Amino acid sequence: MDKGFRRSAAFVAAVALAIPAAAGAHGGPPPGVGHGHGHGNDGQQPSAESRSHGRPNRAVGYVFAGTVKSIAGNTVTVSVLHANHDAHALVGQDVEFDVSAARIVVRDANGDGKRDLGDVAVGDRVQVLARLPRDLSTATQPFAATALIDKAHRHTHESQPPAGSDS
Repeated sequence: MDKGFRRSAAFVAAVALAIPAAAGAHGGPPPGVGHGHGHGNDGQQPSAESRSHGRPNRAVGYVFAGTVKSIAGNTVTVSVLHANHDAHALVGQDVEFDVSAARIVVRDANGDGKRDLGDVAVGDRVQVLARLPRDLSTATQPFAATALIDKAHRHTHESQPPAGSDS
C-alpha cells in the first residue's frame, strides 16, 4: 500500500475516534437547560412569578366592554358585559374608570367641534382599555383608563341631512 494512503487512513481513524470522545467530555447542557422535554418544571404549569419574569404583579392589558352607567367629572362607571381573559373576573360588575388621561374615541355627538367626554352619554356601548396589575386585589377603583372607545354611534354618517329637512 501507498505510504500516503496509510497516513490518510490513520488520520481518518484518529479523527473518528476523537469526535465521540470530545462530545462525551463536554457532557451536554446542565439539567433543566436546553432542548429537554421538561425544561426544568417537571410538567407543571409555570408559576405566576415565572410567567412574569420575576415581576409578580406586573401591569397587563385589560379590555372591558359594556354600557356607560354614569359619568361624574372624569370618572365613568361602566356595567361590564364582556372582558378579555385578565379582566374576566369583573364581568357583570359596575367598574369605575378615571378617563382624565385616556384617549377618547367618540363621534362629535353634541356638535361643539370637539370629540371629548362630553360626547359620551349614559347608555352608550363603550370599550375601555387599561393597564393594571395582574392581581387586582391591590388596585383600587377608579382604574386609570388608557382609552375609552364609544361604539354607540359608529355607523352613523355625519354628512347625512338632519331629520325633517327637504333634501
